[in-house]
Amino acid sequence: KDGEAMCNFKLYPALMYRLEVGVARVGKDGSDISGDSYSVIYLSRGKVALILSDGMGTGAAAAQESSTTITLLEKLLQSGLERELAIRMVNSIMLMRSPEDSFATIDMAVVDLCSGNTEFVKIGAPASFLLRGKRVAAIASGALPAGIIEDIEINTISKNLTVGDVLVMITDGIADSYRGTGEKEDWLARVLQDTKHLKPQELAELIMKLAQTGSGDANRIADDMTVLV
Repeated sequence: KDGEAMCNFKLYPALMYRLEVGVARVGKDGSDISGDSYSVIYLSRGKVALILSDGMGTGAAAAQESSTTITLLEKLLQSGLERELAIRMVNSIMLMRSPEDSFATIDMAVVDLCSGNTEFVKIGAPASFLLRGKRVAAIASGALPAGIIEDIEINTISKNLTVGDVLVMITDGIADSYRGTGEKEDWLARVLQDTKHLKPQELAELIMKLAQTGSGDANRIADDMTVLV
């Protein structure tokens, strides 16, 4: 009626799932400076973006490349920009800002906590692994890293996650650490089959310890290592 106060409200869907995240990272030869960067970004409508980036090389320059990539993606995604457009903008910025050869990988998983649907985008990144029970599935794509070519290839891989699923995202330092036969990520897939009982942080630390041991010398690590579980 005329003169009465108005009240507005919005309805949001309830979140059906929650994430528990564990992270372990170490720089080359145990350095405090790592060329790998990561972020967990809470977006609108119940979505969460998990992002890893590995800058070219190691040390401060690589750290600058990967942290810039992560920061740009955070700002663009939180402003409401679509995932593919955000990645293309970051790629264009990297091409313009760097007179020398430099690049960074982008490994992104966007999880919908309402439905469980998860979309993966891998730009020059190694395989991720999805553990369900004792079954391990690799998630991989062959796209080049960001900052190399203007017309970057972006392929999206969709998976439906459910209660109890474990997702493991890694940088090249982890993938390349094991000095054995077969594909370089095979050792990690075998380890994951017996780790269902571990919490994410415990699993991240175990993978890091095994990667350091597998490299032959825990004090002489050939590349930066990061694992996000």
